[in-house]
Amino acid sequence: MLSTFEHYVAMVIEFLVFWACVLSPVVAFWQVLAWAGRQLPG
Repeated sequence: MLSTFEHYVAMVIEFLVFWACVLSPVVAFWQVLAWAGRQLPG
């Protein structure tokens, strides 16, 4: 049986991994958009 602290740590780690997986493509997409915007003339 996990202690309350270990359970809390596991929940936090899963939460961070989930958001890393969700946000990585979003951040990459915005970086590509920003790069493309700089490539446009004018």
